[in-house]
Amino acid sequence: MHPLISHLSICAAAFVFLSLTLFGESLSEDEQALLANRAQLTGLMTAAESVAYARAESMLREGERDIQSGNFLNQSEATLMNPNRNVAEDRRRAEALISDGKAKVTEGQNRILSILKAVQERNESEVRALTKERRLEIPEVALEAFLDAQLGALAERIQSAGIDQIYFNTAVVHHGGEAFAHMGLRDRLHEAFKLHNEEHLDVQSIARVELDLDYSDNGIHPRLHIDGRTGENAALLAIELFDRGTQAPILSIRAFGIDSWTTLAESIAVLS
Repeated sequence: MHPLISHLSICAAAFVFLSLTLFGESLSEDEQALLANRAQLTGLMTAAESVAYARAESMLREGERDIQSGNFLNQSEATLMNPNRNVAEDRRRAEALISDGKAKVTEGQNRILSILKAVQERNESEVRALTKERRLEIPEVALEAFLDAQLGALAERIQSAGIDQIYFNTAVVHHGGEAFAHMGLRDRLHEAFKLHNEEHLDVQSIARVELDLDYSDNGIHPRLHIDGRTGENAALLAIELFDRGTQAPILSIRAFGIDSWTTLAESIAVLS
């Protein structure tokens, strides 16, 4: 288990108690539901989200300590041992501590709720996509025939374009005016591509692709950025399935040059 996740589990109860006692009345029903579901949501976080969550939780607890220190200092009085104590200055410092503490608690709470909401929305989106994926029927016989007949030739055309590394991201299904990721189709094509071409092309699976825009005197040029890229001459596969209702679906596979932003090879087939 990631150490940040372990740390979050230990501190979760303290966080919820603090939130509900200091800000219970300001929390909406949706926010309270997020907190109630925090154990499941923290388990779905990415490493970056876990880091941000831990920092936000640390800020919240720091704010609580500042509030406690301010309340304690606010009770100070001159004593026989310290008759000249500047009580007015203590009150000023106490108010500043309490004010800063409340700001930290509020900011920490807002950050945590924002992260939890983002994780929940992403999870719900993935569940919806998976539900659609299960409802979509892909003709297995036609798909297998396509893989046997065209995948090898497609790989040869990609290789002849000087490409030595292929990246897979996802497969997109166009259905009823919507578009969603189909990980089952993506995994199927990924394994088939590796099987057909492992001796010729380096086939890599990636989780995220980013589009950058390079600005120059000659205009704006798009560039694909892939974390952990190792190949000099690499391409990205764009996989799309067009569901046409009662008609046979169309499968499109295109290889884009990551640096050239040009179509290097493509194959389109009706799966019937």
